[in-house]
Amino acid sequence: MTGTKKDSIRSGGFTLVELLVVISIIAILAGLAMSGVLKGKLSGEESAVKHNLTALGSRIEQYANELGDYPPSSLVAFGIPGNGANEGIECVLACLQTRKHNGPFIDDLDPDQRSNADEDHLTKLQVSHVRKRLDWSRQNDKLWEYCDRWGNPLIYIHSRDYGKQFKVQRRDGEVLLVSAKKDPETGGYYKPTEYQLWSLGVDEISGDEYGEGEGDDIYHWKQR
Repeated sequence: MTGTKKDSIRSGGFTLVELLVVISIIAILAGLAMSGVLKGKLSGEESAVKHNLTALGSRIEQYANELGDYPPSSLVAFGIPGNGANEGIECVLACLQTRKHNGPFIDDLDPDQRSNADEDHLTKLQVSHVRKRLDWSRQNDKLWEYCDRWGNPLIYIHSRDYGKQFKVQRRDGEVLLVSAKKDPETGGYYKPTEYQLWSLGVDEISGDEYGEGEGDDIYHWKQR
């Protein structure tokens, strides 16, 4: 014989150890590829949210240019008591639908991004009151919110309400307390004379007033 039994076994194919090594390498490469796909998808979603924030901010600026001020942080400013949740963004959408002063300003904002996460409604009397104050173009009694790509309402706070806490009810029903963000380097508020608008991001949480621990929040005044 010119070869050993071991040589004959090896000439027949891979050993079990070699197969396991190959399978492990394939699994690692597949995991890396999937990770890249997921990161790319998340990056695309975050870019879309940033675009929506910019688009909404542009409408808010148009409203302010016409009416002399930004939308308030709550419809309480118009004599309409809310349920205490998502009031900032609800008020923004209500204000942008005014027909006064060359409105409405909401035009082509993506309707698929609107929701009623906290399921609140206006009474007939409240609807009538809002229509008189804002010349409202809306035809239903729901207090809609503009949401991010993960279904959670955006957060809006007028500068005169910086320092106050507001409730945000997420899509899963959990209520968070949020407040306007400060620059940790200066101690002053971002956009001190305007407003703040942001998304909780994919992690659906928000940090303290300096943004500590907020993870992936997406702000209208910051580039990602």
